Amino acid sequence: MLVLAIGSVAAAVHAQMLSAAPSVALDRFSPGEAGSGWFALDELELRGDWRWTAAVVTDEAYRPLVLRSADGSVTEGVVTNQLATYLQGAVIVHDRWRFALSLPLFLVESGNTVGVNGYGYPTPASGVGDPRLAADVRVFGSDRGAVVGAVGLQADVPLFVGGTSYGREDDLRLMPHFSVAGRRSIWSYAGRVGILAHVPRSLESELPLGTSVEMAAAGGARLWRDQILVGPEIYGSTMVDGDGPFVARSSPLEALLGAHYSNPNGFGAGLGLGAGLVQATGTPPWRLVASVNFMPGSKVQ
Repeated sequence: MLVLAIGSVAAAVHAQMLSAAPSVALDRFSPGEAGSGWFALDELELRGDWRWTAAVVTDEAYRPLVLRSADGSVTEGVVTNQLATYLQGAVIVHDRWRFALSLPLFLVESGNTVGVNGYGYPTPASGVGDPRLAADVRVFGSDRGAVVGAVGLQADVPLFVGGTSYGREDDLRLMPHFSVAGRRSIWSYAGRVGILAHVPRSLESELPLGTSVEMAAAGGARLWRDQILVGPEIYGSTMVDGDGPFVARSSPLEALLGAHYSNPNGFGAGLGLGAGLVQATGTPPWRLVASVNFMPGSKVQ
């Protein structure tokens, strides 16, 4: 049940009468790299030399972008349904480095054309999103240790192939980040903090593209011979420019409960159900996530 414009009266108008709103990557769910263990977080099992992993993650978000009246009720759905599939690959080098690629395909994107505060927001459409390139390196701790830390950089590169209205952007996005993870007995945890920067910024429309602090955490248990990981994940962000930090519409927050299975042959699968915890732009009332992956060599010893 979440938000595009708040505090202003919005009405649908002819798009040609308005300035075109900038393209925006609306989805607040950003899957971890292939082989990361969790959906959004990372177990940091960076072991192997030229060891590769492939994964497919599918994400269904219901009503991630709506118009609301002053009393908070929904007046119109801008993006009522967004179904994305991420094609992912990663390679680990020298038991420390990981290089990864994630390509989003927006298979379904439905909704309505609206105008808000002089900007026209187009009818949603399916298409190819922006590929994400990533590199991470472990800086302390050992594989499967109690505390493992890594630093990394993600770069979402504009592809300019057209199509999706809310799955890509016209500019580069960079996110340097620090991740931590660990295991003790059956318990597993992970956390991440990063800075997401749009290059250049665009703060004029109701979908501002600026700089935000990104945070995420997860915790759970490994069961059945270490082959099942079950637990919640929580992830969110807040913009530090534009409206400023901790303003509701630009501070999305979601929780996701997931279960992941991996067998000794390297095949794995996961299923998760999530919900938006605040009324923020791009945050749906519910989200369904599923994944399949393959990593040569067992993760289970």
